[in-house]
Amino acid sequence: AAGMLANARDAQGRDARRVRRLVLLAAPMPPPEDGLEADVVRAMLPAVAAELARSKASLGHVDFDDMLRGVHDGLFGPSGDSLAQAIRERYSHAIIDEFQDTDRTQWDVFHRVFVPPSAPSTLYVIGDPKQAIYAFRGADVFTYLEAKDELARLGAPMLSLATNHRSSRSMIAAINELFSDAQEAPILDGLLTYDTPVSYGGRAPEAKRGGKPLAPVTIARLPDVSGGLSSREARDLYGRFVA
Repeated sequence: AAGMLANARDAQGRDARRVRRLVLLAAPMPPPEDGLEADVVRAMLPAVAAELARSKASLGHVDFDDMLRGVHDGLFGPSGDSLAQAIRERYSHAIIDEFQDTDRTQWDVFHRVFVPPSAPSTLYVIGDPKQAIYAFRGADVFTYLEAKDELARLGAPMLSLATNHRSSRSMIAAINELFSDAQEAPILDGLLTYDTPVSYGGRAPEAKRGGKPLAPVTIARLPDVSGGLSSREARDLYGRFVA
């Protein structure tokens, strides 16, 4: 009996290690480049995702995405109204920080509970689309932009945090200049703009080294890339520059 128990534990350990490997393989990732790598991912990822779901079910494991999908399915299922009401009664206020990194499923959950005009609750969202850097983990800045427009249509007040108390005067001036919409070729255009430059809050000192002020911004000049760069080549170049 002891030997059978040990074998069962070994098998469970192997399954757990396999689940971890599958989680890494099936985790959100940037779109692969064209070519063999993309073909391999497209061919294998559906089977990997299916095996991951089967293994988690057999082991009784759930991950963060499973928990999120469970809440989402519950809110939009047959008992969704009563579940939303129960959540509102328990949480009268909600705050979503770093809202630009929200994905569609997450926003659907909060929207279902806190946005209906008749909902006796208050929702605060805080975000900056310029900082939307987690697309590789599923974040969707377009969800932020659509939600912002909808909340504005519903009459939600919009407040800009226009004073920076954490950065030096020279850093703020440099960033305002870098992102200015008045540039000949603005960094941000289209749906994202920089129409509310921030002002210096008067607290953060200038950075210095050896008594001399440091440049607030350093611009890296890339080699000739007239032929274009793949995302992998760009990441390698940025990595070498930062290192």
